[in-house]
Amino acid sequence: MVTLKEIAQECNVSATTVSNILNGKPKVSEETRLKVLEVVKKRGYQPNYIAQGLRNQKTRMIGIIAEDIAQFGTPGIIESIMAFCEENGYRTIVQNLRLHAK
Repeated sequence: MVTLKEIAQECNVSATTVSNILNGKPKVSEETRLKVLEVVKKRGYQPNYIAQGLRNQKTRMIGIIAEDIAQFGTPGIIESIMAFCEENGYRTIVQNLRLHAK
């Protein structure tokens, strides 16, 4: 997994510059912005949401606990919850208790 610092090194800019570009801040030339975004796409950079949550003290994560995902039409309900969360900028974690299997 590529890091923000590696993207910065490859583009010969600071990690702060890469962060500003990824967060939509207008403090960077258009040429630099395009170069960084191209490298981000090429390298498949994905932000570390846990690190961001620790830094911001807001994880924007929601846990979904299901009694048994395979029972009672639960997959459709969970998919709907997950889609709604993603549309609103939240990530989800699903825990399957599998109570009916026991």
